Amino acid sequence: MKKFYEDTLEALIDASIGWNQTGHQVLKAKIRDLIAETDEKWAREQRKDCLISQKWRLQDEVDMKEVAADLALRRNCMVMVRYRLEQIQEMKKAVEKLESEIRFLAMDPTRVREDQITDEMIQRAKEVDFRQLHEFDARGWGLCPFHPDRSPSFHIHTASNRAKCWSGVCNWQGDTIAFVMEREGLKFHEAVRRLQ
Repeated sequence: MKKFYEDTLEALIDASIGWNQTGHQVLKAKIRDLIAETDEKWAREQRKDCLISQKWRLQDEVDMKEVAADLALRRNCMVMVRYRLEQIQEMKKAVEKLESEIRFLAMDPTRVREDQITDEMIQRAKEVDFRQLHEFDARGWGLCPFHPDRSPSFHIHTASNRAKCWSGVCNWQGDTIAFVMEREGLKFHEAVRRLQ
């Protein structure tokens, strides 16, 4: 669709008469800005409309399956009832998934949520040196913070920046994000922000 807009733009500019080169460039820039702004909104709206129609079709199928399950129940055909109910459950999950995406598309894309994190933030959090979060000896061993430990059983693998408890008691293992989540009882996005 974007290619169509760009081709149309070029044709309009080429067909214009009496404009100087500067006028063409200004017009071209304004139209490109409009296309860039409109294109994403248009795509979101189109996707949302498509999902809404899929949701209604799926909801109609769920209704028909429920009627079929009711008929099978009246005929005392329990195998068919179980089969229909399994189908209905799967379809209802699909409807919920569609509704979730529809709600997401309806949100303002410029609004930044408080708990929103980026891939770069996650990568930076994973790269935080484990030694800043927990005490290890020169060989990379330390006491496990997740269970009572008398001898060092918590080991850091410096190449991957991951740690593991080898005690056999908790067997915890993970990266810096998982460590902060477990130790401080934080959610994923909170742990990522804490490690920034």
